Amino acid sequence: MAYACLSPIRRKRKMKKTEKLQTAEEEEEEHCERGREENGCTVEREK
Repeated sequence: MAYACLSPIRRKRKMKKTEKLQTAEEEEEEHCERGREENGCTVEREK
């Protein structure tokens, strides 16, 4: 559940309530997948 994504979205999403966390993680993962090559963003999932 830990994402190592160096993006402003991660910080914003992390501040959201826990009920929004699931949606935030999905958006965050999608964002990282798109910007991984451009921004050098890496996604690490630990579950």
